[in-house]
Amino acid sequence: MVALYIVSILIIVIALLLMTKVKLRLLSDGDLCLKVGVGPFMVTLLPSKQKKIKLRDFTHKKYLKKLQLLRQEKERLAAEAEAKKLKKQAEKESGENKLSGLTDFIMTLLSKYEKYTGRLNTEVKRLDVTVGGKDAAAAAISYAVYSQAVAYILEILESKTKMKPLKEGRVNVVCDWFSDKTDVSADVVVKIKVWDAIVSAVEILMLKIQHSNKNVNNNSESEDHKNGREQTERDH
Repeated sequence: MVALYIVSILIIVIALLLMTKVKLRLLSDGDLCLKVGVGPFMVTLLPSKQKKIKLRDFTHKKYLKKLQLLRQEKERLAAEAEAKKLKKQAEKESGENKLSGLTDFIMTLLSKYEKYTGRLNTEVKRLDVTVGGKDAAAAAISYAVYSQAVAYILEILESKTKMKPLKEGRVNVVCDWFSDKTDVSADVVVKIKVWDAIVSAVEILMLKIQHSNKNVNNNSESEDHKNGREQTERDH
């Protein structure tokens, strides 16, 4: 009976974890900040923390060691560059097939993008764009471009994702006739359930495997056709 309780609790915990929403938060107020986490627990991905400078790291011995490491790194990069050059030469003939396969894969993903975006929950907490320009004409043109772009973005979010209704005054695009630069202040949140993220990742992986197998078969058929043609030419 105790074992049954334990198994039941584990199942409930796993189900809750799979239903938990992972949150991605994009903040911009002069500098870009990207955070990811669950609920109130967020980790900053961008910008990365700057390492504090320590004076004891600037000794003569450490300086010489750093120079040696730099020389070794330079030699390693030169060797890698030469290896890449040879590899690039060897893959030149198959490059077109790989590019074609990658293009097909991207087009397949784009044809199914609504399936994946429909699993996203989005919220625009704040989006303020202040548009400027070198002169009044340039500012007016930029204002029209940014206004249309913001409208398109909001339309896509509203129609292709589960977007939380916008609150009045949260999105503003204004023109500053006295400034020559454009400033963007934003706070956008994207959420997805862990289960939906896993399902999407598996589906994309399966699509990638299918396209890889298709490309391998096409390359094999092309090679067989080429060999058969060469054999025919030799016979004649």
